[in-house]
Amino acid sequence: MPLEYQFATAREFDADLDEVVVYENNGVVVTAFKVAHPPIEPLAGYSESANLLVMDVMNYKLVELMENTFRVIGDEDLATIMYDIREYHPDVNDVAEMIQNQDVKRLALTHYAPTVPVQSMMKRFYINPIKKDYDGELITGSYGTIIVILLDE
Repeated sequence: MPLEYQFATAREFDADLDEVVVYENNGVVVTAFKVAHPPIEPLAGYSESANLLVMDVMNYKLVELMENTFRVIGDEDLATIMYDIREYHPDVNDVAEMIQNQDVKRLALTHYAPTVPVQSMMKRFYINPIKKDYDGELITGSYGTIIVILLDE
């Protein structure tokens, strides 16, 4: 954590609960909830009309290409990992369709699978596929990204 945020206090909560309000102040409510990734339910129920949804995302086509490449070069361990991780994160196309239908106003992406080293790849593999179906605000976070929430007075 950056030193300027060292005043933050970790708060434990019961991980067995389906949802927990982890922050509530001046009309801002942050709810943590369990997500069974395949399919992306119950995410859709929690994202209905959200002002901001922060979520992980995967580009299945890119992961499949990596899996096939690892098989060709004989690395079955990494090929198996690339196959298995598709069960853990929602695909960019599923995310775009779900958030558009749920009227999500802003989407902040985090934990990209696989991660990409340059912004042009981020645009091709994550931003463009989502913006094809989603007309809300899209924030592509990276390490150190800070999102400021301003309240309407």
